[in-house]
Amino acid sequence: MKDVNKSLANEFHIWQRSSLPGKFVIQDIDTWPLVVSDATNNFEPICLIELKRSFYPVEKWTPFRADLPNYLSIYKLAKKANIPLCIIYHQKNKSLFDLDAKIAIFKVTNVIDDKNNWITYVKETLSANDFKNAFPDILINNATGN
Repeated sequence: MKDVNKSLANEFHIWQRSSLPGKFVIQDIDTWPLVVSDATNNFEPICLIELKRSFYPVEKWTPFRADLPNYLSIYKLAKKANIPLCIIYHQKNKSLFDLDAKIAIFKVTNVIDDKNNWITYVKETLSANDFKNAFPDILINNATGN
């Protein structure tokens, strides 16, 4: 289990820490892309996205097992909504305005409370520009498990 954050980011974080039960998994939804250009799918979510960033190079970063409760909760939400869960990772201090900047997309196929094989996914590394040009198909094609 991940340690509690040492610092508090804002008033809401202070309130949740002091007011909610310690057993709660506090989970934000980073983004929920919607299909707005197709009248048959008017404002339907196409996936859940967990955004991650760190100092690790894009080619080497993988989800941290310490975040298992959060991944498990958001994966279960995606399953209930019958949409895929994707993790999008980029390296800190690399500008995403640089269209050649690399990002990694992890199309999550399963999350379970297990020591070794706790998360399975299909990983794809591409430039921010290629991601922009392939959106939204890149998030929903070849995603399995949902």
